[in-house]
Amino acid sequence: MEVFIATIGEYSYIVAPSLVWWAILSLYVQPRESNSTYSQATFFAAMIAIGILTTRSMLLNEQHWLVNAVSLGILIVGGALRRPVEGPSTVWSN
Repeated sequence: MEVFIATIGEYSYIVAPSLVWWAILSLYVQPRESNSTYSQATFFAAMIAIGILTTRSMLLNEQHWLVNAVSLGILIVGGALRRPVEGPSTVWSN
């Protein structure tokens, strides 16, 4: 298990952007009217994983910490730009 974690850590500059694209695509491909629990769970899991990878790369002073931090920022902005379904229980309704 330690070898697997070390390998993921070494290649996190490839893993983090890949997770970002996967999470954002799964979030935006779902129709707005559908119950998108899978895409929300995927997005949240990707955010947790990239947050851990970013923290690890910063603490270990690895060369690719900036790629991980930018990936986390893109993920946060991408999630914030997705508006919820219009309805009486949402913040965006008038």
